[in-house]
Amino acid sequence: MLPPNHLLIWDSELGFDFDVEDAHREVYLLVPRERVPSVVARTAANLRGAVPAAPGSGLPAIAAEQLRAISQELDRLSDGALALACQSFFDLLDASLTVDTDRPSSKASLLNSIRQYIEDNLDDPELCAASIATAHRISVRTLHIAFAGTGTTVGRWIRDRRLKVCYRELCAAAGTKTVTDVAYRWGFNDAAHFSRTFKQAFGVSPRSLRVSSPVSTRDDC
Repeated sequence: MLPPNHLLIWDSELGFDFDVEDAHREVYLLVPRERVPSVVARTAANLRGAVPAAPGSGLPAIAAEQLRAISQELDRLSDGALALACQSFFDLLDASLTVDTDRPSSKASLLNSIRQYIEDNLDDPELCAASIATAHRISVRTLHIAFAGTGTTVGRWIRDRRLKVCYRELCAAAGTKTVTDVAYRWGFNDAAHFSRTFKQAFGVSPRSLRVSSPVSTRDDC
């Protein structure tokens, strides 16, 4: 049973039967598959395609109201204005379904997925907020919301993970790899900037660490 003013997402490629008990009004919006948040898509697959949105309060209520407003103003919106309105709705939908504060398990699942994706792509120099958001079918805004309670930002998390990996590799390099080799291997594209950032993080320059650790067995390496 779907109460009034609620959203329902389903895969249009799958067949569904809807039982209508009373007179009502429905608003439909066809959303390209690539715009569906990845967490929602996985949940939809587990539920054979249908995902009821969260209760009609908070962000889901705002998203439902915005969809209704778009449908009412459709004839008065230019193509450009309609595109902007729909993008705003998609952003709200991403936020309400993917990072609903009333569903901490969904938020944790998304954050874990993002962190694992970052870990798997640290060596990609193009790794950034936009590419991560695209891979997870969420907006950049939703990505930043996911990191809001972690005490850091997406950019800092990527930088810190890369620095840690570089630290370990320099400890184990035994003089066989240059600082530039290691920096570029893990996504940095400016050796001087890497050296400054590395020293700020660890209190030692990458060159000094490499020289002093021909074969390191230290736990912090």
